[in-house]
Amino acid sequence: IELLKKSRIGYLGAGLNEREASAPFIIEKDRITIALFACCFIGLKPVWVTAATSTSAGIWQTDIETICQRIKEAKMQYDYVIVMPHWGIELSYYPPLEYYQYAQRMIDAGADSVLGSHTHTIGPYWKYKNKLICYSMGNFMFPDFCMEEPRPQFYPKDVNQYQGLERRWFYPNGFSSPVVSVWRGRNRIG
Repeated sequence: IELLKKSRIGYLGAGLNEREASAPFIIEKDRITIALFACCFIGLKPVWVTAATSTSAGIWQTDIETICQRIKEAKMQYDYVIVMPHWGIELSYYPPLEYYQYAQRMIDAGADSVLGSHTHTIGPYWKYKNKLICYSMGNFMFPDFCMEEPRPQFYPKDVNQYQGLERRWFYPNGFSSPVVSVWRGRNRIG
C-alpha cells in the first residue's frame, strides 16, 4: 500500500483496516464520477489472505446486505457504481445460482455493472435491467511462477531460471526445493 501510494497508483478492496479496505476507489474525469468497490464475500476468502478488521490490515470481506447498502450510499454521491466481487469456484465456467441472485441484488441496489473475478476462466455475462453483469473476466495474464520454501513466489528475471526446476500443477503442497507452479492450459484462456 505504501508503494502504491508513493507511486500514485490507486488500489481498492484491501487496506490497513476495514474502513480503508471497504472504501470505494473514486475516478473523476470530465465531471463524471465513478465509484469502484472490490470485495470478497464471507466464506469465499482465499485461505492465505486475512480479512481486514477495525484494527488490522486485510481484504474487504463482506456479505450481500452490506455491499448493497454501500452501493445505495455511493449511488447517491457518484454517477456510476461498479462492483468487482471476488467470487465463484476456481476453474468453473458457470456461477452458482446464488451469484446470479447476488448480482441482481447489487444492480437493484444501484450498481451500474458487476465485474466478477476469481475463477481464472471466462464466465458468462448477461444484462439485467440493461446493466452488464460479468461472472468472471478470466485472466489478463497469469504466467507460471516459481516458489521457494516456505512458499514465497517470484517470477524469474531470466527464462534460464526455470530450467531444471520441478513443475507442479497449480499451487503445490509439500516441497523442499524451488518449484515452478504451472497454470493449466484452460486457466490461460482469456
